[in-house]
Amino acid sequence: MLGLKDIVKIFAVVAAVVLLFAMTTEFPSVPTPRPVFYGSEAKAEANIPKVKAIKKTSRKSLADGVKIGETPVSKANRTPDKEEPKAGKIDSKKIKPKTTAKNEKADPVRDVYDESRKVAYTNLGKKEYRIMATGQRTVDQLAEYLLYFNPNIDATTAYLMAGYYVDESENEGVNHDIAFCQMCLETGFLRFGGIVHPSQNNFCGLGAVNSSTPGERFPTRRMGVIAHIQHLKAYASKQPLKGQLVDRRFKWVKRGSAPTVDGLAGKWAADREYSLKIKSLLYRLDLSTRNYLSNR
Repeated sequence: MLGLKDIVKIFAVVAAVVLLFAMTTEFPSVPTPRPVFYGSEAKAEANIPKVKAIKKTSRKSLADGVKIGETPVSKANRTPDKEEPKAGKIDSKKIKPKTTAKNEKADPVRDVYDESRKVAYTNLGKKEYRIMATGQRTVDQLAEYLLYFNPNIDATTAYLMAGYYVDESENEGVNHDIAFCQMCLETGFLRFGGIVHPSQNNFCGLGAVNSSTPGERFPTRRMGVIAHIQHLKAYASKQPLKGQLVDRRFKWVKRGSAPTVDGLAGKWAADREYSLKIKSLLYRLDLSTRNYLSNR
């Protein structure tokens, strides 16, 4: 039979073994159970905001001075600050684009033409440009002028039209430079596109009011040019026509009421700048000669 001392020894050995086993063995941790809510407490649990993990900002944000965890400043949430430093910011408007091959090949003649309208309102406003006068440009210069601003038409048409205007203007004593430039203004350098159709051979908008009343119609281009020249002479002079009357609206014009280009505004067209626009084209025609447009 075991004595008390033997029992104590056995208990001590068992305790030592259990302690050693506990120290050398890893037990899985038991998670703390989440409290369960009922009734109004369940609603309170649903309203608890969920905490999201803070994402790190990109290198671009850090380069812009945004710290990790901050909300990047945008145009929507930016607060104006007059003392905000502008160092390091680049104004895109001040950056000049690099010169490309296309810019290097820009047409200097056209660049000068772009300023012609401004010049027309200053210098050319002082020049009268009498309609009953002798034109200075040749057929070649008029044709190349037309082709320069409308390269889509064929050269034959350009030279024929230039020839018609020179011949018919000289026949009636009209300045063919003015008549030709007026044609370019009215037709957009023979592009048309308005209420007058190219098939009408109406090169100065005679009788054109709207889409229902597109204006006069002539069987050939030459007759359309003759009608234009006759209508100009009706405004500029009281002299009788030398050729057969083609312009059916000739009788409605107050003879001699517009001896210069300036007088056409408000009479030929309601546009108050009508005369200045013709002068602008005359100035461009002058530039085409002085800048050797034919040798471009």
